[in-house]
Amino acid sequence: MTLPLWYTRKMETILKSTRKLKIIVEIAPPKTLDDSVFREAIKMIDRKNVSAISIPDNPMANPCISNLSLAASVKGETKTPFLLHLTCRDRNLIGLQSQLMGMHLLGFHDVLAVTGDPSQMGQLIGASSVYDVTSHQLIPLLKQLNQGRAFNGSSLGKSTNFRVATTINPNLEQDELKNSLRNKMESGANYAITQPVFEMETVEKLLATSPDNLDKMILGLMPFSTYESALSAHQNVPGIHLPPSYLEDLEQVKDDLAKCQEVALTHMKKLVDVILQHFNSIYLVHLPQQMEVTCQLIDYIKAKETVCP
Repeated sequence: MTLPLWYTRKMETILKSTRKLKIIVEIAPPKTLDDSVFREAIKMIDRKNVSAISIPDNPMANPCISNLSLAASVKGETKTPFLLHLTCRDRNLIGLQSQLMGMHLLGFHDVLAVTGDPSQMGQLIGASSVYDVTSHQLIPLLKQLNQGRAFNGSSLGKSTNFRVATTINPNLEQDELKNSLRNKMESGANYAITQPVFEMETVEKLLATSPDNLDKMILGLMPFSTYESALSAHQNVPGIHLPPSYLEDLEQVKDDLAKCQEVALTHMKKLVDVILQHFNSIYLVHLPQQMEVTCQLIDYIKAKETVCP
């Protein structure tokens, strides 16, 4: 059964709007068959009336419950649209097209194309990385499906209507960042989501990168609220670069969870204040066991809607 028309139209309206504040919240899929924590997180975020809930595809190269299966299983419990990631690491071209056809059939039309971290980063020894295509190469193939043509050019009988998101690394040098964004948008991406931003200077660099396309850029935030998780991500996760001040503030209160959460909220709120002076969209990564921080940030962001450009 496909999703009701109001559901698919809601996401389209959100993404076409250039004025309305947009908040997308990422919730990681479970690594085990116990999906109770995931479902509870979905329910709580749904009550916050955000723009969309984003579900990664085997993040950090670790096997998780299929994001398409999860979205389909909870669609009757939420009115919030889903943005589903699709990684090029885990499927060849056959698998990618098959997955996308299944997404269309089930009524999920919002896709974040990602290349995916190498399998060696994960915990499944011996797993290979496919990479028939990169995320950049996948984008025009998605648009080809929207024209009713399969990856090999044959007729699909019907056309899909995918809205395609891409990712950009804000830590690249200015010229490289500008070229990356331009190439992906020219390939057919509807909008771009940055990897997590932690410093004001990064926001300024993104602002200078594409001043004419600010409404198509969604800035990522990841509110680390424990010193251990922040340090681990800083040292081991590609694209995560926390400023020394953030790490130092967390380290000073690392044995007090409440104070760590205050540190995270303080740093993130300062970023939100700067971001919303120029951009109207934020992508918030919900971290495990940090629902209070996530919800407080959502409330803070929504209260700032009147200052959006």
